[in-house]
Amino acid sequence: PTRGVKVNPSTNPLRELAGRKLIDYTLETALAAERISRTLVLSEDDEALAYVSKAWTCEVLKRPEKLGGLTSRIEETVVWLLKELKTKENYKPDLVLLLYIHVPLRKAAHLDEAI
Repeated sequence: PTRGVKVNPSTNPLRELAGRKLIDYTLETALAAERISRTLVLSEDDEALAYVSKAWTCEVLKRPEKLGGLTSRIEETVVWLLKELKTKENYKPDLVLLLYIHVPLRKAAHLDEAI
């Protein structure tokens, strides 16, 4: 999940870090992990979702604005996502990993080891 720039400009997923967008580091790592079979990006920010859908091969899903606020709890977003996947796709993941964009130095091996 990523909060949009409207919520907090300092958490802008499209902000540059060493010549790349902050969100690129997380997506590159998630897609390179051998044990991750599906990667979804959740946000209420249309610009971030548009960027991800054009630049990457992962899925994007717009979450309700109320789930992206500064006082929103991540658990509420996870519950909402699981209900959406069950209702729309009859899909229930075995595992959900939350990858925050503010950890750009993790590697795919870290994720595979954690799983």
